[in-house]
Amino acid sequence: MGILDFLKKENQPVKRLTYDIFSEFSMDIRTLDKNDFIEDGEEINPAGSKILKFYDYLTEKELNIFERLEFIEFENGERNIFFKGFVQDMPILPLKSLANRLYEGLGKDTLGNGKFEDREIEAIQNMNWTGRFYSETKPPISLSQDGVDIELAILGIMSS
Repeated sequence: MGILDFLKKENQPVKRLTYDIFSEFSMDIRTLDKNDFIEDGEEINPAGSKILKFYDYLTEKELNIFERLEFIEFENGERNIFFKGFVQDMPILPLKSLANRLYEGLGKDTLGNGKFEDREIEAIQNMNWTGRFYSETKPPISLSQDGVDIELAILGIMSS
């Protein structure tokens, strides 16, 4: 079985969130006003739809981890939200706490990862932490490392 075979599952039930990811944040990310953000261009995605990209630097770190907020908006109003924080500036405890709250609220992730383990600190330092990926939740959530950034992605949010 390949590492991405879980994406091929057909007719799998989608887990509805009982854990409220939105309550984690100091802002309501469902109602972000794109006029408060810096426009970062537009692209045509592989499906042929136009997407708009936005970002801004936060005045205070969100969850004591993230200093940037980026989002892309699709033509239908759906958004993918990305919180990003530099690994070198990040204390491990808030990241460990967030990973554990995701586990407590959602259970093991799609790849079978559970509570944050101390061995994961070395993976973060080596810039190869896989993090947590919840593809079967609505909305899908990932907490992972992208090079020098730790990223929390919340996908498919309808903007209000």
